[in-house]
Amino acid sequence: MEDRKHIHDFVHRLWQSPELRARFEADAGAVLAEQGFAEAECALLLDGEFPALGELGMHPLAQMVYSLARNPQIADQISFGDYLEDLE
Repeated sequence: MEDRKHIHDFVHRLWQSPELRARFEADAGAVLAEQGFAEAECALLLDGEFPALGELGMHPLAQMVYSLARNPQIADQISFGDYLEDLE
């Protein structure tokens, strides 16, 4: 399995840094390029949909964090409640 640490580290920085999120919102492509992502990785990250992030090898929890960092309003559409029944 390819090492995806650089992707998860970026997602963590994106979540933790309001400045990075603001720059990402203004020009996501430039921020991804400066992070050293490969062209294919950039394309999947810019797509941002869950299937693309899964193809990238991003952990499902990191996918959620990345989606929230890109679009905080997505919180209205994401719920753990749907999964609670499966845990019982």
